[in-house]
Amino acid sequence: EHLEDKKKSLVEIFPLITQLQASGKRASATLYSGFNGLLTATFNILDRLKEGEEYYMVNIPAVQPETHHTMWEKFQMIRDEKKIKGKQLYSPKVSDEILKMRTSHKGLDARRMPIDFQSPPTYYFVYKDVTVIALSQGTTPLAIEIISQEIADGFRAYRDWLWKQSKPFKSVKK
Repeated sequence: EHLEDKKKSLVEIFPLITQLQASGKRASATLYSGFNGLLTATFNILDRLKEGEEYYMVNIPAVQPETHHTMWEKFQMIRDEKKIKGKQLYSPKVSDEILKMRTSHKGLDARRMPIDFQSPPTYYFVYKDVTVIALSQGTTPLAIEIISQEIADGFRAYRDWLWKQSKPFKSVKK
């Protein structure tokens, strides 16, 4: 009899739970580990965005391992073919040489951040409803991919403020 009462209660509440799940905003997170994990999280951008859509990266470290530069060139080649746009904010300490190389890619705008966070080499990128927090250096790079429109909108607002404070890169001619 007790089990029948519990069953009846569950049957009554099940439609409400289903309705809440359908209307609720859900989030998910994936942890990527190692350089290949970082590659996967980064290249997901190219799988999820369509022509004309845009991604943003913020607080990219001034100095990165050489393997990152190789990955970067491949990423840019595919991004350009797919006509995906990108905006990137680098550490204020990034060299003119790196920024010149980054801004040479069609459809990509790279700038220096207006402030130096003095943080560990952590950056984030945001597109659609996806935010990725990347800890790209050290013995085991990590990337945490969060799929949530609310979280992406929050990071996007922060990025908008930083972008408005930054200035377009102009190389210094000698």
